[in-house]
Amino acid sequence: NVKAGQVLAVKISPELGKKGIDILGNEIEAKDGFEIQIEAGKNTTISEDGINLIANTDGMVNMVGKRIDVLDVFVVEEVGLATGDIDFAGSVLVKNDVQADYNIKAEGNVIVNGNVESSSIYSDGDVTIKGACFGKEVGIINSKNDIILNFIESTKLEADGNIIVNEGIMNCNVTAGKKILLVDKKG
Repeated sequence: NVKAGQVLAVKISPELGKKGIDILGNEIEAKDGFEIQIEAGKNTTISEDGINLIANTDGMVNMVGKRIDVLDVFVVEEVGLATGDIDFAGSVLVKNDVQADYNIKAEGNVIVNGNVESSSIYSDGDVTIKGACFGKEVGIINSKNDIILNFIESTKLEADGNIIVNEGIMNCNVTAGKKILLVDKKG
């Protein structure tokens, strides 16, 4: 996470090169440094003096080539050992699964394209789980808006808005500020 106003990169002025010596003791000519241009990316600004690249918004730093962007969506393949828990000041998109015992906290929406296993997800927006959710009596899904998912088992669900389940709810504690909708006939 970076915050609005945070310096993301600092341009360093080029310097004169220093001659070197190879392994045979021969002198090697040096090349001088050269001027580079900082390129402003999405949600970034270059300072008036052209030295600093500054974040315009809270979010995730993403480098594309030589351009630095600040994204309001944190995109990750999978939440697990490689990522650890996620705490993000925006929305989170998980392309695959959330592994057991890893948690997500987001100030925006959370979308999981795979399954969630015995994990906790807290969102100030919507939570959408396109796979199944197996809480194993310890999982919690908490949303300040709606929760939308396919199948859920042994998980605590809390939404200030609606809870919409497409296939089934089994052995869950479910609390909604508005409606609990089960679209299929299972559950």
